[in-house]
Amino acid sequence: MRFLLQPMSKAEKLRDYLGKNGFSRDEEVLVEDEGRVFLIFCCTYDGKERTISEEDVYFGAEHLQNPSSLAQKHRELCCHRLRKAKAGKEQAGKDASFETRMLSIVNDIKTRG
Repeated sequence: MRFLLQPMSKAEKLRDYLGKNGFSRDEEVLVEDEGRVFLIFCCTYDGKERTISEEDVYFGAEHLQNPSSLAQKHRELCCHRLRKAKAGKEQAGKDASFETRMLSIVNDIKTRG
């Protein structure tokens, strides 16, 4: 059975859940409507638990190095959320190492590209 899923927020939580609970993400597509970027996942259940890297969970491996303008827009939206979360954590004196790592990954891609 195939599932089409369109998370309205926190796609990283859905990616993580799918991997840990036996779903294969067969395809992940970005679409834009009225200036907003949406993700659509095509998944099948096969029962195999998957370990997914932090960057794949957060950005989606398909979109991390994709040069398309829509993928770039997706990365910028993710980075905006990361910067906001990092600032909030730092202001509260909490650990922001995850946000720092994810922002570093995107910066590395920008400098290579």
